[in-house]
Amino acid sequence: MRPSILEYLVWLFQPFFRWWWAAVSGTASIVALWGTPQSGVTLPNTIAAIMVLAIFVLFFLVLSVLEQGWSLYWDRRDRNRSLEVVSISRAKDKDFDADLVFVISGYLQESIGTLVEIRRLLEDIEVTFAIVRVVRTTEKGYYLAVPIWISPGHQKDFMDHEFAPRTLRAKTTLTYDRVWEAFNERVE
Repeated sequence: MRPSILEYLVWLFQPFFRWWWAAVSGTASIVALWGTPQSGVTLPNTIAAIMVLAIFVLFFLVLSVLEQGWSLYWDRRDRNRSLEVVSISRAKDKDFDADLVFVISGYLQESIGTLVEIRRLLEDIEVTFAIVRVVRTTEKGYYLAVPIWISPGHQKDFMDHEFAPRTLRAKTTLTYDRVWEAFNERVE
C-alpha cells in the first residue's frame, strides 16, 4: 500500500512539533514583546532584498528536504512491510518447474533466490507448510516463489480448501536446522 503525502508530512514534522515548537514559539513571542521599539522597525532596501533572497533560498531548501525526505520515508515504509502470502495457484508457465506458485507481497532486500518459510497456524501452533524459493518479481511488486518442499499433509488440506492462502505467514529467517528437518519430514 502506497503511503499518503499526509502520513509523510506528519512523520516528517513530528519531531519538530514534539520538541521544538514550544521553544520556537515561546522565544518568538518574548522577543516580539520586548525586542521591538515603540516606533517600529525600518529596513533599508538592500537589507530587505537580502531578506527576501534568504527567504526564497530557505523555501527552496525546505522543498528539497521534503522531496529527499519523501524518498527516505518511502524506503522506510517498504522495509517495514512484512511478508504476506497473497495467493497460491497452479503453475501455468513451464519456466517455473513446479506445480504451485506462491504470490508473496511485502519487502525482501534480496529477492531472487531468497528462501522463505511459509507457516500455517494450526490449533494455536505455527507449523511449516512449505519452504519456497523466490524466482521472479512482478510489475506490481509481488514476488513469485516456487516450493522446494511442501508438507504433504498440509498440501492436501490446502487442496481440499481447508484454509486460505492469506492465513499463511511468511518468514525469511530460515535456519539450516529447519531445512534439514523439512527434507527429513520431521517438521511440525
